[in-house]
Amino acid sequence: MRIGLILTEALGGLRRNISMVISVVLVTFVSLTFVGAAILMQAQIGTMRGYWTERAQVAVYMCSEISEKDTCVDGGASEDQVNAVRAQLEGDALAPLISEVTYDSKEDTYAKLVDQLGEDQASVITADQAFEVFFVTMKDPGQSQVISEAFNGVAGVEQVQDQLQYPQTLS
Repeated sequence: MRIGLILTEALGGLRRNISMVISVVLVTFVSLTFVGAAILMQAQIGTMRGYWTERAQVAVYMCSEISEKDTCVDGGASEDQVNAVRAQLEGDALAPLISEVTYDSKEDTYAKLVDQLGEDQASVITADQAFEVFFVTMKDPGQSQVISEAFNGVAGVEQVQDQLQYPQTLS
């Protein structure tokens, strides 16, 4: 078997079909690029989801002066209602599930709103109309539904927002 003859015939065939060779190489390159990009994106989404799942909090928004829910009968939440929610969050029943509870007063919430939106857009509401908020960090973020169930429908509570719902949609 003569290798020179085989190589000559192979190169001659490639030269006669150069357009087909170029198109096969380009299609292979493009398709492998898309496959690689999809694999990298899926890995990044998994990493990002894990990162935000660990940091997800449950926000318990107390009624404000502009609240219209059924649990907000007299407008804003009273001091007794806020203290009742605080006592329940710090109580023995929820203590094994909760890692940390932070409280933002109306002034704190309004200051954050001004920082995020700017003075012009935040001027739509006043500090008295802002929400009081409890941010609850769970020891196990998968248990966040317990907080939602405990405070939905409670007098003085406008809304319970579980931030874990946002990374769930990334899968």
